[in-house]
Amino acid sequence: MTIKLVRYSDKPILSPRKDNQWEAAAVFNCAAIQDNGLVHLIYRATDITSNGSQGKYINHLGYAVSKDGVLFNRLEQPILANDIPQEARGPEDPRIVKMGDTFYMMYTGYGGRFDGDYRISLATSKNLNG
Repeated sequence: MTIKLVRYSDKPILSPRKDNQWEAAAVFNCAAIQDNGLVHLIYRATDITSNGSQGKYINHLGYAVSKDGVLFNRLEQPILANDIPQEARGPEDPRIVKMGDTFYMMYTGYGGRFDGDYRISLATSKNLNG
């Protein structure tokens, strides 16, 4: 069987929002899941570029939802932030699945305190948006 994919647009689905400091530089590496007729995205966002020239970037995870999978509405605040020492630089690279009535999201918790300061982490939710 052959699957042919066609790019819908040359523009990204989500772009940084300069008015929100936590997602002003970049949005990327989404986890996506369809549930109850909606497409849900959990996306990684950064406050500054990751090239180090402006300092250490901080990651957050944001939430966006769509009826058609193309036009998304986002929450103004992140759903997961760098609020524990083991994730001082924030969460990265979410992956999500739903089992029963619970969403399970694996992600990388990035500490940035020393080489290798990252861990596989788990978050759960009944409704995905907070």
